[in-house]
Amino acid sequence: MASHKISDETTKESAFLTHSNLLQPIPTKRHMEEIPVFYPTEEEFNNPLHFIASDKVQQKGNKYGMIKIVPPKSFNPKLNIDKKSFKFDVRLQNLFELDLLNRSRLMFAKQLDIYHRSLPHQPDTKISIDSKVIIKESKKTIYLYNLYVSLIKLNNLHLRTHPSDLDPNKSLKLFDPKLLRKSNPESKIIWEELSQQFNCKPTELYNVYLDHLSSFYNHIYGLTNGILNKDCLVFDEYPKSLLSDSEDSEGEASEDSSDENTNPCLVCLKNNKPSRLLLCDFCNKPYHTFCLSPPIEIIPKGEWFCNNCIIGNGFYGFKHEKSQVSLQDFQAEALQFQKQYNPKDLNQLEKEFWDLISASPNDLKSQKDITQFITKYGADIHDENVLTGFPTLDHVPSNLSSAEYKSFLRYCTHPMNLKNLPFADGSLLSLTKSIQSTQNDKDVYSNISGVTIPWLYAGSLFSTFCWHLEDQYTLSINYQHEGAPKIWYSIPDYECDKFKKLLFNLTPDYFIKQPDLLSQLITQISPYSDIFKDSGIKCFKAIQHPNEYIITLPKCFHAGFNSGFNINEAVNFTLPTWLPYGFQSIKDYKLIKKDCILDIIGFLIDVLSNFDSLSNQKLDIDESFIKNCFNYFLKYYNLEKSRISKLPFSLLNKQYLLVSSPPTSATKESKNNESNSNKCLHSRPNQEIINEILCKECKTICSLAFIAHSKSDQTIKRRKITTNRFLTSSRNFEIYCLEDYIKKFIQHTIGLGDQIQHPISTNKKRNPIEIPEISTHRDDLILVRDWDKLNSLISDISSSVRSI
Repeated sequence: MASHKISDETTKESAFLTHSNLLQPIPTKRHMEEIPVFYPTEEEFNNPLHFIASDKVQQKGNKYGMIKIVPPKSFNPKLNIDKKSFKFDVRLQNLFELDLLNRSRLMFAKQLDIYHRSLPHQPDTKISIDSKVIIKESKKTIYLYNLYVSLIKLNNLHLRTHPSDLDPNKSLKLFDPKLLRKSNPESKIIWEELSQQFNCKPTELYNVYLDHLSSFYNHIYGLTNGILNKDCLVFDEYPKSLLSDSEDSEGEASEDSSDENTNPCLVCLKNNKPSRLLLCDFCNKPYHTFCLSPPIEIIPKGEWFCNNCIIGNGFYGFKHEKSQVSLQDFQAEALQFQKQYNPKDLNQLEKEFWDLISASPNDLKSQKDITQFITKYGADIHDENVLTGFPTLDHVPSNLSSAEYKSFLRYCTHPMNLKNLPFADGSLLSLTKSIQSTQNDKDVYSNISGVTIPWLYAGSLFSTFCWHLEDQYTLSINYQHEGAPKIWYSIPDYECDKFKKLLFNLTPDYFIKQPDLLSQLITQISPYSDIFKDSGIKCFKAIQHPNEYIITLPKCFHAGFNSGFNINEAVNFTLPTWLPYGFQSIKDYKLIKKDCILDIIGFLIDVLSNFDSLSNQKLDIDESFIKNCFNYFLKYYNLEKSRISKLPFSLLNKQYLLVSSPPTSATKESKNNESNSNKCLHSRPNQEIINEILCKECKTICSLAFIAHSKSDQTIKRRKITTNRFLTSSRNFEIYCLEDYIKKFIQHTIGLGDQIQHPISTNKKRNPIEIPEISTHRDDLILVRDWDKLNSLISDISSSVRSI
């Protein structure tokens, strides 16, 4: 269901573009090793997680990052969806824009265009759609973005030699423009080095820079003081992509700006002094003239553009069809396009897909056509209720015979029904179900959409899922209900760092602007490209047919595309072997400020607190697993304990226990009477389950403690401050994990915490000497859990671990 951007006048014949209309044929023989395929017996298939956790499967899975499972012939459930009534949103995918380098070039061209429009006297030269320049003498094609990035990389050589420095929260240094001038003797070394990269003469490359890039480069250097980092951009909760077209711009403006008075300044977040509010002529976002850097005295005449649009925010998102479509209509349109496209074998389709993604101008007959080639994908289809294509008692077909009904019931309860798999025997989440059932409590992990609740996918020809890791590095399983094959690619976890380094070095400025870029599922790079092959990264392929499962192991980068209409379903699950990956994800997510969706520390506390009852139930947990749980928790606990020791004395005098905590059974205590309030600790009643507390700065879940920082001096009752619901809904409070609070507010006290004798109890004596006190009257230390009980838990488990 790929199509050119279709106007009302477009004829049916021209609405669909075949690959031969777009690309010159380039015969290429491609080969990639395929992942291993397993054919479990009936017995193994009926106990799937034990089979997946077996040595023979894990050994292959760790090598390839992905495996395929073909069920026994007796297992073949019918799709349990009414295609006529089942409707969903359709995602529109511009394939050319998904390639990382293509999108970076397109965005850079837009930045150049916006910058030129902002000048009093606009230059005569027009910027091509992908900002390329052809040198007349040598006929060499120079992409201005490539030249810009090469200048950045040349001035940040540590990126080549120290992969650990690939931290998107760090800065990139720009060359001082004076160093790049031909009159400067030092510039000769720079331009000779760059000319070797671009395979042209230094004078040719310098002239391209001088004529097309220098003015913009000088401007960026001035805006950023020569340092590219996240602080160069004003935070925008709802950013606009530089690749939005004018039609989208009008829609966004009318939707977001129906009442100008309600739109606050993006810098100070206030909507006062409307006469001093200045709207950017591209993103339509308001700024006070006095909030700009440098401030503007009067509203300028003509067009004005904000720094976010000139520097580029890097934001990109998929557009969607204006209205939902039924699965029946989606299938009909997809099959019609496949028919018009001309059937080809999978190898040819694969080649054409990657040619569409990463096509270069030399390959194109019409660049305009390729940049507007749109595919349609019914991706991430989900609901508050469980949506599944597997048989379920919530949707029993009518007129089933007794034999068919018996078979239907078997599929309803089968562990390889993806509604059931996350909590099947052998899953870590099955432990939480056991814990909750013994305590007559609600299972807090059972309703995580896309993780423990399956999502559906309706594919069409060339619709794609981009390179990504699963949430918190969990395992995933994908089942194809019907349709054309789905092509998969896997990069196993031992190649992950190499892959991330490749992409970062390709577009370092992009990752500075969008640190979580690889979590956004918007980025492709062909595993057959020269850049990829030269990196030496191992990549493997899979071809999935109906009634087959694809399983990705922890921290496996994967991507792929659909060779035609199909229906798939996916869900995540966990095994004991996932635990170290889950713990690593906490650290990695903090780095890119990605929301955590699983309270892993809370899970560890649950397991450790219920160790005896779990053992009595003879669940599938061994001694090494308990040891690992204990060691991971103890490491986290000691880190938090150390951080609390660095807090000012005034904060330790204001400790409060959260009234409603992240929902793990170990944190739900009986309510004490008010006499305990003199200890500054409020115990927690067994209340309804609510959301976890997330740090404002790094988005991590605050599992043990956090700081509630008030943005005003207004006095608020302590019983409100200690309520989870109040803190997460109040706009007057900011929540910081201990690590970020220390960095942001009391960095100068770090290193003095050794003088503190007891980090939690304010009854203990503490040496107050030499610790500089800062104003903490707006701040409160909130303990998510009772630390005295955590200490007791550690003592008890420590004894058990020693006995083990």
